[in-house]
Amino acid sequence: MFARISFEDNQHVTKDELKEIEVVICDTVKTEELIEVVETRKVKTFASWEHTYDEEEAKEGIKKLVIKSELVKLETYQEYIIELTSFLMKFPNLKIKLRGTMQTNDTQLSNMMDFMNSAVEKFNNALASFNEKVEFNQRCDVHIGNLGLLNINQLAYTTDKCTEELQNILDEGWRILAVCPQPDQRRPDYVLGRYNENYNANYTGCQYL
Repeated sequence: MFARISFEDNQHVTKDELKEIEVVICDTVKTEELIEVVETRKVKTFASWEHTYDEEEAKEGIKKLVIKSELVKLETYQEYIIELTSFLMKFPNLKIKLRGTMQTNDTQLSNMMDFMNSAVEKFNNALASFNEKVEFNQRCDVHIGNLGLLNINQLAYTTDKCTEELQNILDEGWRILAVCPQPDQRRPDYVLGRYNENYNANYTGCQYL
């Protein structure tokens, strides 16, 4: 469930914790720098009339010597949109103000999940049906450009072949991937492909038939 939140007053976190919060929120968190009083080790907001970083000025006793703290104070006016459950699990000690939640349509969400599961199932079934097979049109013996392309592991080409010669090549298991008509010859060139379980995968190149 997504919600709009802001931080409650006096929320102090370390700078490393701040980085983790920003990663989860996916936004820059507004903060205020804090100081640490050297004498008391108390963490406070810097006040120019009371605090100083100058040791010489602190020796006069008018102001207290301070150093920058590793803690920062979370601002309360900025709002953020978060996934509420995961945020609370990640930062259980943070105090937040919950302003509102985003409404979700459970029916639509359920339908979307059913559609995605169905699509994954169809894809897996399609991959299984192409085990060691190349899909092609049985009537004209031409390769169909679908998932069968994923199973082709050997390529070749041939030029200027008559119908009888081309049929002999198809009988050897080759399938036509592309027909390339040429301007200066009577017959087209052909790009061919097939699945060959004995094909040497280390060989790179295109065979001429």
